[in-house]
Amino acid sequence: MKRYLVVANQTLGGEHLIERVRRFMADGPCRFHIVVPATPPGEQLTWTEGEAAAIAQARLDRGLERFRALGAEADGEVVSAGWAVYEQGTEFAGLWGGSTLAEWRGKGIYKALVTVRAVRAVELGYKYLQVDASDDSSPILQRLGFVAVTSTTPWVYTPA
Repeated sequence: MKRYLVVANQTLGGEHLIERVRRFMADGPCRFHIVVPATPPGEQLTWTEGEAAAIAQARLDRGLERFRALGAEADGEVVSAGWAVYEQGTEFAGLWGGSTLAEWRGKGIYKALVTVRAVRAVELGYKYLQVDASDDSSPILQRLGFVAVTSTTPWVYTPA
């Protein structure tokens, strides 16, 4: 049995993808594993990681229903999440979060998650994009053209 990995988000239910699934199924027995990154909802200016993950899970559930309605053997999971803040009245948008499950790292999912949020910021007219990221994300952000201009120091407050 052939196995296919489908990495999709907003295109998950699209006709182009469904047609490909039909063609793969016509070639013989196969199984599909769908992974969905949790990306920001396009209609909101702010959201939480939990809201983005819930939207991704709903999108995954609808996609699985559609695949299974075709007779496809399919399962899936939400593998990454991050959020953005688009501060009205300023030229700045901020990217926050951006966690990817360990077994899915190194596959371009974080890069795609950064890209979709950055594209949304440009669409909304923001000139600057601020990212608060860990050292793990730095090489990816640099390859995308980000330049470090400062750093932050995390502090922990423990009440006495």
